[in-house]
Amino acid sequence: MYRRFIVFVLSVVLILSLSACSGSQTTSQTGKQTTTQASGRTPASGQTGDVIVDPEGAEAPVKTVDTEKLVTTPVKPGVQQISGENENKPVDIALGDNGLAYAAFQDSIQAFDSKGNVVSTIKIPMKMCAGLAVNNDIFYTYDIKEGVLKAIGVKGNVIKQREAKLTPVCKMEYVNGKVVILCQGEIISPAGDSKKQLKVWDIADNSVDELPVSNSVSFAKCKDSQVFIVTRNEYDNSLILYDVKKNKKLKDYGRVEFGNYDFMDISYNTDDGMMYCTDYRGVKRINIDEKSNETVYTRISSAPSNSDKTVVTGNLCMILSAAENSIFKTDLSKLTKNSGNVITIYTDNWASTTSLDVLYAKKLFEKKFPGKNIKFNLYSGLDYESKLNVKLMAGEKDFDIFFINNPVHCVRNKAYWDLSGYAPLAADLKKIQTGIGESCTYNKAIFGVPFDITIFSWQLNENLAKSLGVTVPERDWTLEQFYDLAKKARKDLNGDGKADTFIIAPDKKIGILRGIINQYNALHLDVFKGKASYNNSEFIELLKLLKKFYSEDLIQEMKPGVKWTLRNENALFWEQQDN
Repeated sequence: MYRRFIVFVLSVVLILSLSACSGSQTTSQTGKQTTTQASGRTPASGQTGDVIVDPEGAEAPVKTVDTEKLVTTPVKPGVQQISGENENKPVDIALGDNGLAYAAFQDSIQAFDSKGNVVSTIKIPMKMCAGLAVNNDIFYTYDIKEGVLKAIGVKGNVIKQREAKLTPVCKMEYVNGKVVILCQGEIISPAGDSKKQLKVWDIADNSVDELPVSNSVSFAKCKDSQVFIVTRNEYDNSLILYDVKKNKKLKDYGRVEFGNYDFMDISYNTDDGMMYCTDYRGVKRINIDEKSNETVYTRISSAPSNSDKTVVTGNLCMILSAAENSIFKTDLSKLTKNSGNVITIYTDNWASTTSLDVLYAKKLFEKKFPGKNIKFNLYSGLDYESKLNVKLMAGEKDFDIFFINNPVHCVRNKAYWDLSGYAPLAADLKKIQTGIGESCTYNKAIFGVPFDITIFSWQLNENLAKSLGVTVPERDWTLEQFYDLAKKARKDLNGDGKADTFIIAPDKKIGILRGIINQYNALHLDVFKGKASYNNSEFIELLKLLKKFYSEDLIQEMKPGVKWTLRNENALFWEQQDN
């Protein structure tokens, strides 16, 4: 039997609004978790911004989102589904130098103009096509059943072929007389991650060799004989620039955020110098030098596929979604043409750009205000807050909302728009758990709203409580009562002469207890004014009591080499964490 109680709200991630924002706000609330987006533009004299809270009274669970409608209905900035003439599933897409886009099917290739219209269909001598690369009027592809690489002309004639027993082909690109091929290798995880290999088909001498780059995940043509290659280690994705002709690494960009471990493909656009990353939430445009990105196309899909791919040239962006058996296109020029109607969120929190709560709130907002769009600018560097502070001090206005973990600097310098004038938002902050609204307020000004709330609690091990013969207060209790309970919980149950039970399990950080001390600490510290008042009897007595926990062996930190367990049966309380 278990009973949970004693809840402390210890961690709140805030979204702050700037004085250079866009004058609107949205709130989506599902269950216990609250996701709130807010922004405000300093209004002209006598003007106020628009306010929206839960558009159309939306309280629907995330599961009710109509994903098919979201994907296939044309929405600004111009995402459209292309209707091809072939009923088979598209296996790959590529862009030609002639401005046409091409889609490969099992036995044919279709050409699309910039409007998404099919202009021609080419029958190809393939038993099962996989992969597509284009150069002028020559198509390069791989026949899975025959195990043959083929160069095919516009009339469907085979110009050159090369037998090659390749593992499943993930991607092909023509690069200055060579075709670079990404092949799936050995499966290394239950999720389907694999060690991929890069092969190079030299067209001139009709040879196939392996590119000596380990841990490859994806690649994209850059210019001339150069390609960008994404590699992956245990924790991060990294980017390098590689010269295929010289067989040499030219530049290492280090860690770059490509949508965590869920990204599927990258494409490079020489016209804007941007990288386009496809993941299971859609497509992001990435500035690899600034390590920032923005959303180009968003979908809500529960069935991602490793075959998803994006190709970009000029303002045309085409997206292959194998899970939806569809090809989509969007006009990138509309991202800038509609910039006056775009609310930009600057963040380093990858989850904030892919959370179903956020995407649902985004959809509601854009439905309520046609022509208005939300886009994310995700910065993947480790110096996000320093970068943010520089932007704020410089008065840059390239974003409207920003995420931050520690708002002290912003509040001290009044780098926010006071949201207390938005009555619905202020009322909502009072409805959620006690203390959260206060954490977002200083001198009666609401400087931000919570995106993610972490709740720590203790769960009572009732079996042990019964064995120890102890009772626990049902509601609020003091640290002194906790100390008395800790003494009662220290017993020898196995009869070996040594006390083997504790009030809480040994831990490296003693997480919740440390949080309690931080709460007392906050009573005597004003971080906004930079003033502390620790020289008082209340705080001194707290430190003395904390010392007694250790000196009397009532709590222990984990010893080196001891394995931590989630449910230590010798602990009266177990730590819980909910987000």
